[in-house]
Amino acid sequence: MSLSRYCVGAALLLSLGLALPARAAAGETLTQSVQKGLNYLVPDVVAFSRQNSCQACHRQGAALFGASVAKAGGYTVNTSDTQGLGYLALRAVQDQTAGGFWIHDANTFRNSKTSYAFFGLAGYDQLVSTRFSQQLVKAAEASLAVQQANGRWIEEHQSLPTTYGDVPTTARIMMGIAQARARVDAVAAERYAARLTLAAKWLRDNRSNPSEQVMGYSFQRAYALLGLNAVGASATDADVVFFQNALLGSTSAATGRGWGYTAGHAADEYNTGLALYALCRSGVSLRDSTRVRDAANWLRDRQNPRGYWQSSQFETLDIPTTFASLGLACFGEL
Repeated sequence: MSLSRYCVGAALLLSLGLALPARAAAGETLTQSVQKGLNYLVPDVVAFSRQNSCQACHRQGAALFGASVAKAGGYTVNTSDTQGLGYLALRAVQDQTAGGFWIHDANTFRNSKTSYAFFGLAGYDQLVSTRFSQQLVKAAEASLAVQQANGRWIEEHQSLPTTYGDVPTTARIMMGIAQARARVDAVAAERYAARLTLAAKWLRDNRSNPSEQVMGYSFQRAYALLGLNAVGASATDADVVFFQNALLGSTSAATGRGWGYTAGHAADEYNTGLALYALCRSGVSLRDSTRVRDAANWLRDRQNPRGYWQSSQFETLDIPTTFASLGLACFGEL
């Protein structure tokens, strides 16, 4: 699989040349694992942002969202404007265009970059601070302007794992619009709700689409769950149950725990983290499912003692660390 090298090549400097790490100490709790992950992730993303002076798709947006989730869950997270979540949120709004979206060079990869920055700001707005609500609404309006007639948003970059297929991009933008809906008047909120319903219909209509560009991979089904969650679908919704069962029935046969791209792939932190977060958000707890519990413990056991996750499947530390932390942060202890 071709893994994403999108935005800034300097991200590779964080992991090239490092040996595969020693794993976490036996008996460490899930909450200890999450805190160690956050202690590594937030300063790392801030340092990357300072060094490269750019909004680099998943690099900041996904970390901002995940760390905001963790902060709301009671974890210790730096929220300052110099070294913490405030800095990452400021970085995002500084790079936002006057039209409300984010772009790469020469107006390229608009949906790809916007989807990540937008959902990062949505998590920050909902769970940390509302000071950038105006920018969140601008992003919503920009996104609505480029929604396709069938409800989806098109991913322009198309590189595994972080910018592949229209489902993840659609779901992240849905999460952003759902949060922006809380910051507008009743008329605009109704308009936002109608567009979210249209996007959810596209996810529902494609729930069994086996294409690698649609629902062929675990992370796509996880994002579909998150998109349905954004429109308020309940745990008993038929399509929510469908995606839950699809994930729970496709854990990695090769690894025995966790999720890979498909059941035939070895588990990895990206697919496993997203699957855990989506299942958690849709109502599946550690107590409910042995597969969820085993996957969470698998992630914990793979963590480097210094807090990051590293995998031979990814060229950088940030992808496995960001999404492993997100997946685990949604759960407490059993």
